[in-house]
Amino acid sequence: IVPGDSIWELDSISLAGLSAGFHQLHVRVKDSTGLWSFTQNKDIYIYDDSPPSVPDTKSPIVAAEYFFDSSDPGYGNAYPISVANADSISLVDSVSISNLSLGGHLISMRVRDSSGLWSFTRSDSFVICTTYPPEAGFSYTRQDSIVSFIVDSSFTQAHKWLFGDGDSSTNVNPVHIYEVGTYEVCHIASNGCEADTFCQELAITGIISVDASKGENTGNVTISINGADLDTLMQVFLIKQGDTLVGENYLFVNPQKGFVTFDLAGADTGFYDMDFIWEDGGSVLKENFFEVLEGSLLVGVGNPGGTIGINCQVPSLNSDHFLEWTLLAQPWTRPNWIVTVQINYQNTANIDIPIPRRIFLSEGGAPIGFTQAELSEGKTELLLEFRELNGPTDILRAGASGSIILYAKASAPLIYNIIE
Repeated sequence: IVPGDSIWELDSISLAGLSAGFHQLHVRVKDSTGLWSFTQNKDIYIYDDSPPSVPDTKSPIVAAEYFFDSSDPGYGNAYPISVANADSISLVDSVSISNLSLGGHLISMRVRDSSGLWSFTRSDSFVICTTYPPEAGFSYTRQDSIVSFIVDSSFTQAHKWLFGDGDSSTNVNPVHIYEVGTYEVCHIASNGCEADTFCQELAITGIISVDASKGENTGNVTISINGADLDTLMQVFLIKQGDTLVGENYLFVNPQKGFVTFDLAGADTGFYDMDFIWEDGGSVLKENFFEVLEGSLLVGVGNPGGTIGINCQVPSLNSDHFLEWTLLAQPWTRPNWIVTVQINYQNTANIDIPIPRRIFLSEGGAPIGFTQAELSEGKTELLLEFRELNGPTDILRAGASGSIILYAKASAPLIYNIIE
């Protein structure tokens, strides 16, 4: 082998002296210090002889037959089907089912070639009914969170509804009350023949929650809106005793999520109603849904009990508030092993801060990277940007958090530091 931290070997090993059948192959490696690895085992099978060769010519199909259910009469004794001699066949034929009872059955078919060899038998299921199979379908009307379903099916004897929130019904045209959200509603139509299912998505327009739900009156606060059927041109307002703050820079992410920014500088403290207005004029008013706090200079930082590593607080750039992070790393490892380093962070302030950027240092000289492939580049410094996953690109929102995964190779002491 070629010496290295890891090896990949493709080699041929003599099997002389081994009998046909199952055996075990055992492999282990030794490093330059004389230490042997654990032994890995692999099952192998030795054949008596080489596989038989495949003939160059094919015999054409000359016969076909079928039978029902489990009543296989044996090869050549089932109901025959006329076929034209060919290497492959495609049949569209009608067969009599007059002797079969109502309900489920199997039809099985096989073919024979000119050399007398039969194929494997293939089976498919079918149902004999006194009516046509059902066809499920429905429409609906909605008044706020109350939805009335109107069945639109045919050849149906029984109905079942799955409302997507865990509830169900067997009524023909049910009425159901939903919470705000998006649901998959399914109608199952059945008769004595079989069943059919039709599903469609249902969105109950509304607001589920906001994050953050409070902010300080010393700067901007960007709020994450969580709801259903949000649109691209929503307007959001904070209202308190006739005073109105207008949301700015609305960012539509998807029908379930959006962001809006409020300038709270100088705003009166207290609870505010939030008014959400859709493009079509629909609106939702949430009372006492957001709180404006008196601005403060310091924000407390908790101790991450039970973690391994360091807990730091450093003033955020252009902000009097604090960024908190926790660095998690393995307490020990073997030489030259690749380890992961996780950095968890959060804006513990109640206002937005610009995206914090820090330098991650490997002070012991061990290579570090955002991927394992980058370790070969020998980097000892990395630029970190503390961003919120799927959040705004230029700020870290009030209360927003995230994590960064890094890799290090223990070819030198693993000593880390994070600096501005």
